[in-house]
Amino acid sequence: MSVDHREQVKNILQLISVTKDDNVATASLIVMYEGGPENLKPLFYVNDFDAVITIERPRTRESGDGKRIQDVPLRYDASVPVNVCAVNKTGVTAAKLLNKIRLAIEGIVEAMAQRATFTLIVETAEPRNTVMGGYDPLWFDRYVLHYRPTVS
Repeated sequence: MSVDHREQVKNILQLISVTKDDNVATASLIVMYEGGPENLKPLFYVNDFDAVITIERPRTRESGDGKRIQDVPLRYDASVPVNVCAVNKTGVTAAKLLNKIRLAIEGIVEAMAQRATFTLIVETAEPRNTVMGGYDPLWFDRYVLHYRPTVS
């Protein structure tokens, strides 16, 4: 049975809720599939999102006992890259917002780690607050979530 790992990761990440700098107003987030910086800036300046979480295509690999017979189901583990971007705006400091989102990702993944059909953990986290782009720079963090289907 083929599973869309990104869809399941997206459903979990859509549960994230963080606040802006005032710790009262809720930051507006969007979780979507991957896109380049040229697709992100309008989301901040036209659609007025405070942060954008993008999910890249997963890298999958076979796991299990290595038997390749039909009565033993194969399992494909996946590494799902997740990028979080923010910009400095009135009432929103990108570095602060990214830190709040980092804590929220760690918390929500820990809370939702064991599901009936899969387990999910934060495999690697690179919360470096890297600046990308020139004018109106995007602040950027990267995570890799490890998705492992459970054996039926």
